[in-house]
Amino acid sequence: MTPRTLLWMVLLVVAGCRTTQPVTVTLPASLPEPPTVLLPWYDGWLLGGGKVLWWLRDKRPIHRWTLPAAVQGGVVDPEGVLWLGTGAGLVRLTAPTAQPERVPLPALNRFPSVTTLTLDAQQRLWVGTAQHGVFLRADTSWRPVLAAAPVYALATTTDGTVWVGTGIGLFRQTSDGWLVYSEEGTANHGLPDNIVERLVALPEGLWVIMSEAVSFFPVDEVDHPVEFAYLGHPGNRIHDVVDLPESGYLLATDDGLVWLRELPHFDTHGGLRELRVMEYDLARPLSPASLALPDEPITRLDRRGNWLYLAGPSGLFRRLLPPAALAHR
Repeated sequence: MTPRTLLWMVLLVVAGCRTTQPVTVTLPASLPEPPTVLLPWYDGWLLGGGKVLWWLRDKRPIHRWTLPAAVQGGVVDPEGVLWLGTGAGLVRLTAPTAQPERVPLPALNRFPSVTTLTLDAQQRLWVGTAQHGVFLRADTSWRPVLAAAPVYALATTTDGTVWVGTGIGLFRQTSDGWLVYSEEGTANHGLPDNIVERLVALPEGLWVIMSEAVSFFPVDEVDHPVEFAYLGHPGNRIHDVVDLPESGYLLATDDGLVWLRELPHFDTHGGLRELRVMEYDLARPLSPASLALPDEPITRLDRRGNWLYLAGPSGLFRRLLPPAALAHR
């Protein structure tokens, strides 16, 4: 471990423990399930897990909604409208004082399970469903754009490309249609695993989280992803990822928070390597105590400038990134 890396770890721990820096918004009652949605909205935050949705503002919970089914994803469009995917269909919320409104889709089941949402470069809404593929909202009308199912994840990278994670591979939007990455793929279009459970788009590229592997597609080199078998141990699910300026990535996993100092650079011709948290210098676990967090699942992350936001069932926690993480912005 380099001296700079060690300094970053020490400063991160110190930053988490300073009582003047952390800000916590504690919910009156814990969410029924770990958070699946954390979004900035109306000068506050939208936090949701299970059927419960909270709007947080001014360091306190302001409004609570009960949804028709568990929330599975969400986005906020340019007009400030909140769109949520639930197990009972698409839901729209126009303001913190409004009530959730179910929005039908042009499918055999008008209110299918909506698993994921994204906005493309033109700020159009894309909606992925468990059984009916992907739909695109243009103006006020909907049209199907991909018939693959089940759809687990949608993401838009900084170059404007829309990606779709499904149970049969990864789909990338191109000017000629859809390019598919799968286990059966040839040339540069292979993928370690067909089941793409989550996509996380960051400025540098796309995290592709599969049932038995992880890939990272750099924005400018999508045909040469970084791949490894798992983080920590088999089945350790990765829920979310944020970038730390010049300091790697922070990952929310079933095993807790993990700091990935940099992406691994393995030669995958001999098969995927196993990246073990405790045995490989690239990845280090961060205990809840080191960040002054409760001992509970942290499943949603966000970074706004030098502030890191972490969400668990009991609420939202804000931590200031240490100067070492921002020195080379």
